[in-house]
Amino acid sequence: MITIPWNDWVIASPLWLLLLLLLPLWLFGNWGRGSRSEGQVPMAGVPVLLELNKNQRDAFTFLKYLALWGAVIALVFALSRPQTHESVSTNNAEVVDIVLAIDVSSSMSVKDFLYKGYAEPRINAAKRNAIAFVKKREGDRIGAVAYAGRPYSVSPITFDKDWVQSQIAALTLNDLPREDDGTAIGSAISAAYLKLSKKEAKSKIIVLLTDGANNSGKIKPIEAAKLCATKGVKIYTIAIGTEGGRIGRNIPALPQQEFDEETLKEIAKVTGGAHYRAQDTDQLKSIFSKIDSLEKTEVEQRSSVRVEEHFLIFLFVGFVLLVLALIFQAFRLPPLP
Repeated sequence: MITIPWNDWVIASPLWLLLLLLLPLWLFGNWGRGSRSEGQVPMAGVPVLLELNKNQRDAFTFLKYLALWGAVIALVFALSRPQTHESVSTNNAEVVDIVLAIDVSSSMSVKDFLYKGYAEPRINAAKRNAIAFVKKREGDRIGAVAYAGRPYSVSPITFDKDWVQSQIAALTLNDLPREDDGTAIGSAISAAYLKLSKKEAKSKIIVLLTDGANNSGKIKPIEAAKLCATKGVKIYTIAIGTEGGRIGRNIPALPQQEFDEETLKEIAKVTGGAHYRAQDTDQLKSIFSKIDSLEKTEVEQRSSVRVEEHFLIFLFVGFVLLVLALIFQAFRLPPLP
C-alpha cells in the first residue's frame, strides 16, 4: 500500500504500477518495424512517430496512439485500486435523564446566602447553581419542575440545554397564588417521576432542592420515594438554607423556618441517592459538582476506517480513451504516396 500526498490517496495494489515501466519500451522500441499491409496497425513508438511525420500521416493517427497510451495508463491505475481512507469515530452514549425539582415557596426569599459580598435570596443561589449543573451535563436530557404548595412543570425532559437554562432563570416566587404557598415535597417527587416514566433511559435521577419540610399536598414524600425506587429512579436531596435564616448578627432569624432533614435523608436512602446540606454558596456549588461526578454519562467510542474506492474513475477514463482511439482509427487517412 502506497500513500499519495495529493488528496491523501492510497494505492492498495501498487505492484500493478510496474506495468507502466513497459511504456518506454513501447515508445522507443522497434515494434512495428518492417513491412505491413495497409490495414495493419503500427505500434506506437518514436520510430513510428518519425515515420508519420516523414510520410505526412494525418493527425488522426497521432491522436489514436495518444489515446491508446492514455487508456493504458488509466487502466493500469484502475488495476492498482486508488482509494481514500477516512477515519470514522462513533460515540454510543447511555443518556442520563434528569429532573430538577426546585422549591419556590415563599421561604426561598430569605437572604441568607452571600454572593460576591452581598446577601442574596436562596432562590437566586439555587437557580444559579442549577443552571451551572445543566451546562455541564453534555449528552443528557434534562427537565425541571418547580413547587411550593403544589408542583408545576418548568421544562419537559429535553436535550435543549439552552431552553432548560432559560426556564430555570425565569423562575420567580410569585408564580403561584398565595393559597398555594407551602412545601409539597411528595407531590414534587411524583411530578418529577411522571416526567421520567415517559422516557426509556437506563439511568434516571431527580435532584430535589428545598428549604423546608413537607407541609402540603396529598402524597407523602416517602411513599413517592418508594415508587421511584421500584422504577430505578435515584433521588438526590439538597436542604438549602442556614439554621434560622441567619448569615450575620444584623440579619434577623426566621422563627418559622422548618427543616426536615430526616425525611430528606430517608428519601435519598430509599432510592439509592444521597442527601446534602448547603448552608452557603460554596457548599451548594460543591454539592452540585458531587452529583455531577456521581452521575456520569457512559460513552463508548468506536473507531473505524471508511474506504472509498476510486478505480471506477480510471476505468471509465480508460474506456473513453479506447473508444476515442477506435474513432480516430476509423477516420485515419492512408499514407501519402
